[in-house]
Amino acid sequence: MMNRKVWLSRWVTSEAFPTPSAEILLYIYMIALSDFSSVIEVTIARFLTNCS
Repeated sequence: MMNRKVWLSRWVTSEAFPTPSAEILLYIYMIALSDFSSVIEVTIARFLTNCS
């Protein structure tokens, strides 16, 4: 779990997934794992990153 949190934080702060399709695939992957809290965290973090 912790490794995934670290990976998610790196993904949020980088442009590792510049294409929308890659982001959608990541969301599907996280939803498949029933990790809705991470989906929400990433969504909020990406939104804040894009707005700043």
